[in-house]
Amino acid sequence: MVKSIDLNRGLSRTRRPHPETLAPWAPSKSTRHILEYLLEYRYLTSELLAFLYDRDRGRGSYQVRNELTKLWRHGFVERFHRPTDAGSRQLVYSLSVAGAREVIEAEEWSTERRKVYNSAKPKADYEHALAVSVLQMLWNLGSREQAELFTSVVAWRDKEGDKDGTTNEFQAVVSGRKVNVQPDFTALIGHQKRRYYRPYFFEVERTHKNYQRTRRRFLAYAYLLSRGGQKAVDAVFERELGIRPSRGMVVFIGADPDHADRLRRLALPLVKRDTEMWFTSLDRLFESEPRRRRDGSVRKKPDGEVLELEKPLTPAKFFTEDILVALDGKRGRLVV
Repeated sequence: MVKSIDLNRGLSRTRRPHPETLAPWAPSKSTRHILEYLLEYRYLTSELLAFLYDRDRGRGSYQVRNELTKLWRHGFVERFHRPTDAGSRQLVYSLSVAGAREVIEAEEWSTERRKVYNSAKPKADYEHALAVSVLQMLWNLGSREQAELFTSVVAWRDKEGDKDGTTNEFQAVVSGRKVNVQPDFTALIGHQKRRYYRPYFFEVERTHKNYQRTRRRFLAYAYLLSRGGQKAVDAVFERELGIRPSRGMVVFIGADPDHADRLRRLALPLVKRDTEMWFTSLDRLFESEPRRRRDGSVRKKPDGEVLELEKPLTPAKFFTEDILVALDGKRGRLVV
């Protein structure tokens, strides 16, 4: 699973060479693809970029790392330390403003600039941001493989939108008060055979402390998934897409299986039994395999522990019952 961050070690940009010490260089076609990935997914490690690059262009991690180094040295990407409890240091990459200028058309800059400036700044919690990036990536790639079943109409990420308004925001009512809900990731599908639309809301919950906030979030989603809250959901999709969907479902993703189970037990007395609220954990989004040297041998730490390479699930697996299993034994559904 994604390793938790060590908050005792600060996050910062790594220092790049002074521009005057570098020879002139401009992004090539292949490096522009990396910039496009970062524009779409915002935060990625070199391993996640290699996963995308290999699927789309049949090339792997060595070329991606080489291109990333060039992009960073010349100021087209930002990279931040991501301290981990074990293994080698991992870096998180995002677009710099200069890199964004390479792949965003001038007429689209006003729409995209807020996202670009925000992703170029250091964050306190990259684990949450990377988890949302993986969700978006698996959804986008997996929907291609499930095109016979449904059309992925839209995929919105937290606080999607521009200066004129936030797109990924829904108004719920909790204890008689109106509250705005901004899911980490919202997707809308159109079923090919049954001819209707359905929204899916994803929430990555890594906190183990502020359960009062979590309870309010459960109540807010219970409202949005109820008959009364359907009008609030319809209002957003009608305004943005001219579509009125059917009732949706929400997936809460805990830090680990025990945390996901605590979230589920916390939600049970707060929501009706027919509310489609499912629970899983971050480790279900990732598969691990041993890191290997060039000669094929397994890499280990001095104490003998095997170092693991983390990679996301295959997109096809994400769209099966394997990923959405409620911890009370009931099976979840992602593809209707």
